[in-house]
Amino acid sequence: MDVEPFSAPTIYGVSHPEEGSLEPSLRGLKVLRSLLSHLGIPATFFVTPLVAENASDDLRSLLRQGHEVALHQEDHMRSGRRPSLGSLVEARSRLAESIGVQPLGYRAARLRWWPGLPMMLNQAGFHYDSSLYPGLLPPYHFRFWGRRRPYQEEGGAVEIPLFVWGMMGLPFNGFFLRLLPEALLGWGLKKSPAPLVLYVHAWEFTELQPGGFPKWFVRGCGSSFAHRMSRLLAASGRKNWFTLKDLRLSAR
Repeated sequence: MDVEPFSAPTIYGVSHPEEGSLEPSLRGLKVLRSLLSHLGIPATFFVTPLVAENASDDLRSLLRQGHEVALHQEDHMRSGRRPSLGSLVEARSRLAESIGVQPLGYRAARLRWWPGLPMMLNQAGFHYDSSLYPGLLPPYHFRFWGRRRPYQEEGGAVEIPLFVWGMMGLPFNGFFLRLLPEALLGWGLKKSPAPLVLYVHAWEFTELQPGGFPKWFVRGCGSSFAHRMSRLLAASGRKNWFTLKDLRLSAR
């Protein structure tokens, strides 16, 4: 779960009344908290330091419920550049101060992964990264031929790739989970042997006006997405779910 300022308008070059606001993600965070509590499923929340400083009580509550809080880059609104080692250390410290524990995981804004990232994260004190998208996902960064299971190379943090399905690397992120036929998604989740590292944004669980987006971009957001995710997770047939800090132990 990515919890961030609403940067989608910036990424796609459109105007929106809530561009850059924390409110869509903070509203969606409350929906997610209720949904996961109902399902009894632990999850990993990747949050920016700014979000953590404005929602520290909510995040500490998630930690007490068995969820994990990890870092989602140091500044999501400036996602076009690679972070420096110093900025990673500073962002990790800011997040730790807000939530009361040292975060172990990291996810880059817009999934901006590059080969040197795991080693830099290891130097900054992180145990794992989950920025690698081994499928097709423009305009985000992706590595179509990337590995699909958790792995670790010498000197680097563990890499936990996001889940994609089939030879073509069908994305299972929030956008496609909202718009593709539910029966197809359920079948793919049930048949895949790979770890189901699903990727959604907190703002997708709140009602949004299209603004400068076409209507299909925000179709299925809000309570309808929460109900759909509940059905999909049940349809997957998986009984055991893990936070990513636990999944990292399966790296080879």
